[in-house]
Amino acid sequence: MNPNSKTLKAALFHGAGQPWTIITISDTNFNEDRAIIETEACTVCSSDIHTVMGRRGGPTPSVLGHEAIGRVWKLPDSWTLKDVEGRPCAIGQRLVWGVAASCGECLFCQNAIPQKCQRLVKYGHHRYTMGETPRGGFSQCVELVEGTPVVGLSDAIPAGMACLAACAGATVAATLRMAGGQKGQQILVYGGGVLGAIACRMAKSLGADLVICIEPDQLRRERALIFGADHAMDPSDLSIDDKLKSIAHDGLGADQALEFSGSGTAFASSMRSVRTGGMIVLAGAVFPAGSIEIEPEQIVRQMLTIRGVHNYSAIDLQSATVFLESEYRKFPEIWLMLAGESFAIDEMEKAFAWAAKSPGVRAIISMKK
Repeated sequence: MNPNSKTLKAALFHGAGQPWTIITISDTNFNEDRAIIETEACTVCSSDIHTVMGRRGGPTPSVLGHEAIGRVWKLPDSWTLKDVEGRPCAIGQRLVWGVAASCGECLFCQNAIPQKCQRLVKYGHHRYTMGETPRGGFSQCVELVEGTPVVGLSDAIPAGMACLAACAGATVAATLRMAGGQKGQQILVYGGGVLGAIACRMAKSLGADLVICIEPDQLRRERALIFGADHAMDPSDLSIDDKLKSIAHDGLGADQALEFSGSGTAFASSMRSVRTGGMIVLAGAVFPAGSIEIEPEQIVRQMLTIRGVHNYSAIDLQSATVFLESEYRKFPEIWLMLAGESFAIDEMEKAFAWAAKSPGVRAIISMKK
């Protein structure tokens, strides 16, 4: 082995209930046709928890993690790593990258859903083969392929906050974009976790006239108010639908309902609580949670629009990054409410156990520990 080579760690997931293992990667094995990022941190997304708990499937063994940031270590030989605005990236530059790399040419890319690309490469969802450089964030180095959206980061925002742009923030940005403009709108946000809190704040920043958060946990309801919600309500209230409708447009119902909890009962409530011509966007149902009955006549007569959002595009990653950087500079004490405990890469079982018991904040896997 080259005496000047560098050895890095990655955490390998083998399946629900199985122990994690720590593997090593040598920089002498880096693929010359990939950009290599030295990872700074990766937060534990709720979807990672669902995978580790066995609530949703995924390839194994794998290096999970898709809410990550880092610095450019090596640039590829045959293509140029550029940010979403087309500017070439530089060695040492601090970046956040999207969950999906796309070809830009297939039917889905051409129809503005590159996250569903027919030749998709998805970070943190890749079956790992020994000797490869990982494509998941729970690693001290990550390889990026051509077609990956990246956005530059300043050093002003701490790693735990910057990571949120890569999934939570970008998914919220995509959800709001799919819902249409928020200026002057009256909006229901179902779920007061990390995404729900960000959604309350982002919707208000985009000019929403009224934001109501529906969340069962009292502390998260109180946090939603801090993040900009005008009202925060408990869904266990038997009169919740009547209250939601009465507040919005003097009884006509809300303009938009944004569902981040993944709960079927939340979706059913949103159907009853939006106005005629209203928009419902579902983003939280990323694992099987059972079915609900839908009456097609209600959709027809109320002229409802129902959309699903899964992952996000480059424009959403950029919007989320700009938003989070700006917000953190102005209100750091608010945004630190979303940060949980920090763990070393050797502590994956401990980190996931903590994360599973601490919904509503993000555990941070720090590569510097």
